[in-house]
Amino acid sequence: MSDSQAEAPEALLAIDLGLRCGFAVFEVDGELLSYRSTHFPNRKALKDAAWGILKDIPNLVHVIVEGDKNLAEIWRKAAEKQGMSFEIVPPEVWRADMLTKNQRGDAQTAKANADRIALEIIEESDTAPAPKVELTNDVCEAILIGAWASSRLELQGS
Repeated sequence: MSDSQAEAPEALLAIDLGLRCGFAVFEVDGELLSYRSTHFPNRKALKDAAWGILKDIPNLVHVIVEGDKNLAEIWRKAAEKQGMSFEIVPPEVWRADMLTKNQRGDAQTAKANADRIALEIIEESDTAPAPKVELTNDVCEAILIGAWASSRLELQGS
């Protein structure tokens, strides 16, 4: 482990699963550090990349995902082999805490509100860069999943 990794606070990675994955990295205290979207051409490419993606995040201790259970298994194996905790969260669980009933509405309404709230989280962050292009919904949902997960970890004392 490098000195910078030893000094970095514990981190969590939230992933909105698919072949197009949204990623959001948070300090466990809730500070958004980074976010991005990556498109994998196929399941094998995702499987080949998962280990390295996790390894490259300093002090990553928690991985939380939402989406395809078959793709989740790839991330679970990579996380657990690296000693990280892993959790799958259904969308209705985190949305119930992060969006009001009116904000959840139908799927289109929920996604639009997730996008808006994700931008607010980015604006409030002292470390995450402002977006240079319009964010994809997978990134926005990963940001909300990460904010939800970090708030739970804070309550649990990490």
